[in-house]
Amino acid sequence: MDTIGVIFLATILIGIIATILAYYANKYALDELKKSLKLRTYALAIICFGFIIHTAGDYYGHLYGSENLELTLESIAHVIIFISIIICLLSTKKIMEISREYKF
Repeated sequence: MDTIGVIFLATILIGIIATILAYYANKYALDELKKSLKLRTYALAIICFGFIIHTAGDYYGHLYGSENLELTLESIAHVIIFISIIICLLSTKKIMEISREYKF
C-alpha cells in the first residue's frame, strides 16, 4: 500500500474517532455550554469530512493519474473546511456571549 493510501486510511479512522468522541463529550457538557459545544461538534464532524475528501483527492488523483479529479476534490474540500471554520467561529461567539455575564 502506498504512503498516500496509509494516510487516507488514517484520516478516515482518526476523523471517525474524533467525531465519536466529540459527540460523546457533548453528552457531559455543562448546561451553559451545550449550545456552543453542539456547534463545535458539528464543526469537527464537517472538518473531518473535509479532510477526508481532501485526502481522497490526493489518493484518487495518484491512483488514476488524473490531475483534474485531484484538483476538483481538493477544491470542494477547501470549501467544506471553510464552512466548518465559520461554524467554529459561531461557536466561539456563543461562548463569548456566555462569558460576558461573568465579566470576562
